Amino acid sequence: MTVSPQTLPVMAEAVLWMRQQGFKVRGGPAGGVEWGDDAGAIYLQQMFKIANFYLENPEYEPDGSFKTSLDLLAQNSTPEDFRWCGCGKSVSCLDADGEEYPCYMFLPFSDENKGQDKLRLSEAEAALDCKGALLAPECAKCDIRPICRHCYGMNYSQNIPLAAGDTQNCIFNMIEASVSAWMLSAMFEKGNKYPFIRSLSETTISDMRRGIQVIDKAIPLDLLHAKINGDIKGLGLPKCSLDGG
Repeated sequence: MTVSPQTLPVMAEAVLWMRQQGFKVRGGPAGGVEWGDDAGAIYLQQMFKIANFYLENPEYEPDGSFKTSLDLLAQNSTPEDFRWCGCGKSVSCLDADGEEYPCYMFLPFSDENKGQDKLRLSEAEAALDCKGALLAPECAKCDIRPICRHCYGMNYSQNIPLAAGDTQNCIFNMIEASVSAWMLSAMFEKGNKYPFIRSLSETTISDMRRGIQVIDKAIPLDLLHAKINGDIKGLGLPKCSLDGG
């Protein structure tokens, strides 16, 4: 499910309705669109509504953005070639002429563009073939980068460097990490109540707890306030949330 600026205020309502109908829901905010200044605050509010649903209804296993692999953060270092996106590696796309592209986002929009884009495409493919993690310098230093989604194809379609960071995407990823950590911490306190927690191995639980510690340290409340362009108080968030209340 792709969330747009227009549907963001009702995201929780839509997700919870689909969950109650028996559907699993994956997705997140759209890329390549203009988000308003209040998008971060609204997304935080919507994520907390969904998190509270999972806390109050143990029979539902968290999915979508709450399936964040927090245990990856327990690793002392990220593999050199770690990437969330399989673009150009495990993913490829063929056009009507049988030509291969790293993913559908790299397809030309017309025959005219096809000729003009050959050099740019070859440069992009060379970058995707490199063994590094293909990260922007500011992202390479981030402690939560192993769980931060990044779309190289979206960058290509906007004619910016593949590794370029996206400020709004960064904010959304920080919010997902923070709310997931908060929710899982609450679940761990009453582990027997949640079948999802009981199904995890002790090793996974230990790694996830360490991942939560990484998030708590990497995304302090004042940083989250600054990132979402305002104070999160007064948004109707749960009493026991990021403000420690």
